Amino acid sequence: MIEKDDDYDFDDDLDEEDEEDEEEEEEDEEDEEEEDDDYMDDEDEISESPMKISGSMKLPGGKINRDLRVSGSVTIDSDFECEHLRASGSVSALGNITAHNGVRSSGSFNCRGSLFADDGVVKLTSSSNIEGDVILECMIKASGSLRIGGSLHAEDLARFSSSVSIGSDAVIDGDIKVSGGFSCGGLLTAEKSAHFSGSAEIGKDCVINENLHSSGSFNCNGMLHVDENTHFSSSASIKNDVLISGFLHSSGSFSCGSSCEAEAGVKFTGSSKIKGNLSSENTIDIMGRAIIGNNVTASNLYIGVHSKGMKTHLESRASRIEGNVSVQNQVQLEDAYVNGDLRARTVDLLKNSGVVGTIYYADEFKAHKDAKYGDVVRIDSEDLEEKE
Repeated sequence: MIEKDDDYDFDDDLDEEDEEDEEEEEEDEEDEEEEDDDYMDDEDEISESPMKISGSMKLPGGKINRDLRVSGSVTIDSDFECEHLRASGSVSALGNITAHNGVRSSGSFNCRGSLFADDGVVKLTSSSNIEGDVILECMIKASGSLRIGGSLHAEDLARFSSSVSIGSDAVIDGDIKVSGGFSCGGLLTAEKSAHFSGSAEIGKDCVINENLHSSGSFNCNGMLHVDENTHFSSSASIKNDVLISGFLHSSGSFSCGSSCEAEAGVKFTGSSKIKGNLSSENTIDIMGRAIIGNNVTASNLYIGVHSKGMKTHLESRASRIEGNVSVQNQVQLEDAYVNGDLRARTVDLLKNSGVVGTIYYADEFKAHKDAKYGDVVRIDSEDLEEKE
């Protein structure tokens, strides 16, 4: 009998990512300390000392070729440009802000225009509201709630430890990690990994070039494309196609409004509903109830076999595949029915299972006494491979 492929261990991947995150955070803190020390060492050599505001003040906007430091509150009446903006009080800008060497704000930060930065870091530790776009050639970190009315483009990592709302597209050239709720009205693209600990709502397509992990509810109103592995530990809903180059594991409810493909394998431990095809070059293991609207193709297919807990074996609660099943090696079905044909090297129909169409097998066919099926045809292995 053909042995089941080993499951991909996604937890190992996550442990490695967490270790990398901790190392990056330590490096970031060291970098920040070095930046502060360097600034103090060089301050005497700078002909233009920082502009300091320690009370309440209005600025007319314009450009200064030096830093701005705010320990009180400042209102900027129009577009403003400086080298670096550091604020421990409130900042309110009626136009755009350009801070070439980044922004560090621990007070409320409000900007009715767009925010631009060329270098350094944008670090916001209190609530912040930017009505326009945020265009950064650096990283962004926010530990307070953040609302961006337009788009976000960061040429480095993005870390949000509270809720973040982005009105349009979000393009992150590094990792994105969100500990609170996340919403994006347009496309989300991350050149590296994406990690969501809270709910995530994406208005259009989601493209992740490394791993995707979501432990809160995940809702994507476009297609989902992930170049490595994907893990959903809560509910996930994707409106269009799902294309995963690695392994797909969902332990909550999973729904896909079109076809779903995961090259390295699929494991559903919660309920799943896929309107189109479900396919993998490796093993598909479905432990919860599944409704597949079209065909299933895989190396091995297991439905209901590894489910935990008491099994009722009710046909009304069984998994359903509305199309055909084509598997290179082994099929085992329990509490599952196929409305089309089934082709595999070995076929094992367990309790409360059935195939409406024709069963084609090459090596072995077994069926429980209560299984429901019609024609069974033994074929040569070569014929099986040709059809596949």
